[in-house]
Amino acid sequence: MAESLTYPIRPEVVRAYYRQGYRFAGRHLHSAVKICQWTKESLRSNRVCYKELWYPPVQSHRCMQMTPYFG
Repeated sequence: MAESLTYPIRPEVVRAYYRQGYRFAGRHLHSAVKICQWTKESLRSNRVCYKELWYPPVQSHRCMQMTPYFG
């Protein structure tokens, strides 16, 4: 028996965030992840964000923005 899915977020909000580069996870689309602009820049052209310049252990190509609960 198929279980009906209920989404805590309106579909138009999900679409708006998807267009901004967020990708959703979880059965009810309750979490979101967006790859940082500097992650992409670091992989494409070796440009890094200020975090890598000022805090040596931080590596720009491993950075992301995320929310554990998107509701």
